[in-house]
Amino acid sequence: MNYGNSMPSWKVKAIEQTGATKSKTQLVALAMTDSIRKTDPVIARRELLALIPLVAKEYGARYDIGKNVVIEAVRIILMKFSFLGFGEIREAYREWTTGEIEVKGGQMWGGEFTVAQMTFVLSAYCNNRKKIAAELDKQKTLAEEEAEEEARKEAANAKFEIDFPRLIEEGKEKYTHWQQVPEFWFKAAWKRKLIIFELGEADSIRVEAERIAALEMAAELRESKSFSSKIANRTKTPQAIGETSKEWMDRNPKQEAKVKRIARKISVFRKLIEPFQEK
Repeated sequence: MNYGNSMPSWKVKAIEQTGATKSKTQLVALAMTDSIRKTDPVIARRELLALIPLVAKEYGARYDIGKNVVIEAVRIILMKFSFLGFGEIREAYREWTTGEIEVKGGQMWGGEFTVAQMTFVLSAYCNNRKKIAAELDKQKTLAEEEAEEEARKEAANAKFEIDFPRLIEEGKEKYTHWQQVPEFWFKAAWKRKLIIFELGEADSIRVEAERIAALEMAAELRESKSFSSKIANRTKTPQAIGETSKEWMDRNPKQEAKVKRIARKISVFRKLIEPFQEK
């Protein structure tokens, strides 16, 4: 379901996990940042003094509510339900009226609003919203952690982009074999057009990488200790007579990935490191 571009993904995920409506989820989410308790006490009290009589009248109260009753209702909300948002007071009564929540003792006998009746309604509403609030908190935390991780990756990538020329120079001093070269250097070098292959050179490196990967696979098979591992390794079927390297690699994707890793490391070493080292 499309909830629009304005709703953060963590709210959408909470809706999907709980089955709650968009409007209900928005109300509960709003309370995470703009709850009654997070509002200036003077403003919160003033808002509630005006809100309670309105909601009571909208949902069944036939008579004007006494000042003392409203004051007591405000006191109870501030004491027990201040984690709610202001809009949730009306939402609780709406859900009670439509039967979306079961409220024991929530009747307005004779159309009379009481503090007890309000407490029953809000308590039932809070029990109903617990799952939504917990899921929202979970999804928001996950989203924040993902955002922080993404920011760390972006910072690390930005630093790498700046440091890459220096890292290459350092590699010329300390790397004596292609195996020491980080594989991801190939992408950075290729993007900068630092690696330019001579005619047939890329194919030659590919063939060499295939040979090295095959030797490594054979060594792994010899070093395998358990019977189950040997059986698993046997599933890496050898190249059939007349079968091209590409066809064999298509049947062995893990081996193909290894060949590519080796080829990238060799390419960086041969083109950017080895030619500039003193013999």
